[in-house]
Amino acid sequence: MEKKGAQLFIGALTAGIVATSAITGAATIKGNVETTETVEYVMKENEHNFTSQEYSLNTLGTPYITITYNKDGKIVQKNIHDCDSFDEIIKGLPKGFGYKKFYLKGYKGEVFAITGNPYTSNGKNTSYYAYFFTKQSGNHVRYVGSIKTDSYDRPIKLSSDGILYASATRDIYETFLVTSDGQKLLYKDHIFLFRHEEECEGIRRDSDVSAPGKQFQSRDKKDYDKYVKQLQNTPAINFDIK
Repeated sequence: MEKKGAQLFIGALTAGIVATSAITGAATIKGNVETTETVEYVMKENEHNFTSQEYSLNTLGTPYITITYNKDGKIVQKNIHDCDSFDEIIKGLPKGFGYKKFYLKGYKGEVFAITGNPYTSNGKNTSYYAYFFTKQSGNHVRYVGSIKTDSYDRPIKLSSDGILYASATRDIYETFLVTSDGQKLLYKDHIFLFRHEEECEGIRRDSDVSAPGKQFQSRDKKDYDKYVKQLQNTPAINFDIK
């Protein structure tokens, strides 16, 4: 069974307009499970492990975002990748853009997110798409990936323990983390929720998203309820507005 997942996209972000080239993917589960117990095993190297081109956001290209700000009476224009800090990016973002600094599980540095289309929902400045960046000592900021759910009622979320949630439909549980070296934003979990059967299956990983994933399939309603509850209860990112 295949369903549309959150789209990992790259686009040109200019004057609040996003042009996207998106891909979607779904994990395929082999074999059947005849018990109610959870089945889990480490995937072999030649199986899907979320580091192939289909799932790696870094293989999709680089956004070209120009920021503009006044410095000592002169107008400065530069590509976002030439910025030396997140604060420099914030200073040059167009009015109305959203931005947020936060930490993610498994990565020691700050992560920075921006969106050109924030909207108010439940008292928060949320968005269904965002670009993500990291910054390491001595280097410019680094673009690590983008997420887009394509729906206003499914904003990108951030849990208290530092995990991003961004599911394109209510039938998919998708989470994301930055690799420990701060180089890429990758899937942590990609699990289908079969609501009529109250079953779930997919691929999941621990906090090290560079490691191979584990295929997962369960007919235990407790597992199903756990994922549905996490999706519902995780709060949306509350972006600051420029």
